Amino acid sequence: FALAGLRERYRYVIALRRFQNLSNAEVAEKLGITPANASLLLTRAMRALGDALQGAGAKKPTGRFYAS
Repeated sequence: FALAGLRERYRYVIALRRFQNLSNAEVAEKLGITPANASLLLTRAMRALGDALQGAGAKKPTGRFYAS
């Protein structure tokens, strides 16, 4: 599973935002960072996940987290 191969902090921020449906402000509070940094961390985590999925043979991701 591609998520398991990510850095722990990336897995955590994805889990908080996408699986627990927390807002960026709530993620930031849990991590002790600003909402802007939480947003940046999520963007980096989603790009890393996209790269991992592509490396596993998945179609290249598109969308706001992954530049075409």
